[in-house]
Order: sequence, then structure tokens, then C-alpha cells
Amino acid sequence: VRRASKTAGFSLVEMAVVMIIAGLMIGAGITLLKSRQDVQGLDLTNSRMRVVKEALQSFIARNNRLPCPANPTLGPSNAKYGVEDATPGVCSNTAIGLNAQGIVPWVSLGLDSSFVVDGYFGFFTYNVVLA
Repeated sequence: VRRASKTAGFSLVEMAVVMIIAGLMIGAGITLLKSRQDVQGLDLTNSRMRVVKEALQSFIARNNRLPCPANPTLGPSNAKYGVEDATPGVCSNTAIGLNAQGIVPWVSLGLDSSFVVDGYFGFFTYNVVLA
């Protein structure tokens, strides 16, 4: 009488354990990568905010006022894209009640457009209280 020999290989249970361990390791790696990207985005945002703050301070020193926000509805093909609102000091196109709301007017501040985009690819919003 001949017995069937056991074939070499992994059992279903062993393969399931390996898959669970691999899944946990991949999940941990993705979590670490995501948190690293969040830190980099925050660092970039803070760095660019400092540049915008310095540019605003220089604008105030030269013009004795804050610039009006740029109109967020304009696109890159428009000549007024990134330029402060039509009537400096009045902010007629971006005024909502006693506030003018829009995006940082990088052209009027003498900045490249990359400085007014945060580390998560959104424009910095900008509000001015109208007096």
C-alpha cells in the first residue's frame, strides 16, 4: 500500500497570514507618507505666507493702504488676473458689504503667482475691511 506524499508549498492559512502582514505594512507605509506630505505642505504654506506678508508690508509702506483683493473669477488669459481690484482703495468688484474678498493680488505686490498658492495647491484667500 502506497501513501500519497505531501506536496511542498504553502497552506491557505499561511498565505492568509502573509497577506494580512503585507497589508498592515503597506497601510503603515501609506500613513507615514501621507503625514510627511502634510508636513511638507504646511512648511511650504508657512514659507509662502511669510513672503506674502513681507510684500503686503512693503505695499503699505509705499501706498499707505492695503491693496484690494484680486478677483478670483478671472482666469490666466485675462489681463487683470492677479491684479488688485479695479478701483484701488474702493475694491468695487470684490466688495461684499464692508469687506472685500478675493485672492492675494500677486501682480500688484510684485510677486510670482507661485507665492500665493499654498502647499496644497489652493490660492491664498485675502480679505480687506473697507472703511
